[in-house]
Amino acid sequence: MSVYNVTAEEIRNWPINDGWHVCPSSGIRVKIGKGAMIGKGATIGEGARIGERARIGEGARIGERARIGEGITIARSPTYVQGTRYFVSSVRDDYSVLQSGCIIQPLEWWRNNMRQVAAKNGYSVSQIKEHEIYLEMYGKLYELHKAEVTT
Repeated sequence: MSVYNVTAEEIRNWPINDGWHVCPSSGIRVKIGKGAMIGKGATIGEGARIGERARIGEGARIGERARIGEGITIARSPTYVQGTRYFVSSVRDDYSVLQSGCIIQPLEWWRNNMRQVAAKNGYSVSQIKEHEIYLEMYGKLYELHKAEVTT
């Protein structure tokens, strides 16, 4: 269940129960920090937590039980790739930080440590190669983003 087209200010005006803002019409529970902003048309899933000063762009979708950390800006939907073993997702709009499974680290860390993490988690040779392709893709997206910012 999700909440649609509601502003951060509207959420802050919902009744509070055990520290959660509760939507009067649906009962959905959401936590939202001070100074957080939610763009027009954004969707927020039940149990989502949005940190202080976080900014969520127009049309973004925040899934159930998602957590958006303090000061994070999401201007567009994160890039997400579901691999044969684990997913790989961009955590920042500039592709500088990635998440795979429960590990969130900078792109450069993944480049240097992915093989060790994969071996520790029992990846097959083909799964390791698959994740190397994903890291290459995210590296290209990172470079593309840097070029867009500087032009």
